[in-house]
Amino acid sequence: MTGYTHASTPLLLVVGAAGGVFLFTAIQGFSFAGFTLKASRRLHDRVFASVLRATSSWLDTQPTGRILARFTGDLDTVDSQLPANLEQALEYQFQVSATTGMHAVLAWAGAC
Repeated sequence: MTGYTHASTPLLLVVGAAGGVFLFTAIQGFSFAGFTLKASRRLHDRVFASVLRATSSWLDTQPTGRILARFTGDLDTVDSQLPANLEQALEYQFQVSATTGMHAVLAWAGAC
């Protein structure tokens, strides 16, 4: 490699780390979207199936608006809170992993 010196190693490490962060963020975004859509779909299907399995007497005594409001309200709550909580948990995990990784890389680079 022309122009490569030992002094450019930290620059290569930083560029490599930045590329890794970009790649990880893209993978995380796509995985996150797929996971939350799948979880929401499964929850919807399970709630809908339980409403369909309800007895006729229960469906006759419950107002349709109450069933619909409960159904949509619960799904809306889960749909809005699940992505935010999952994203926060993944962000904390990534911060710990990135910090540990950077310390390891910098310790290795200093040892060379």
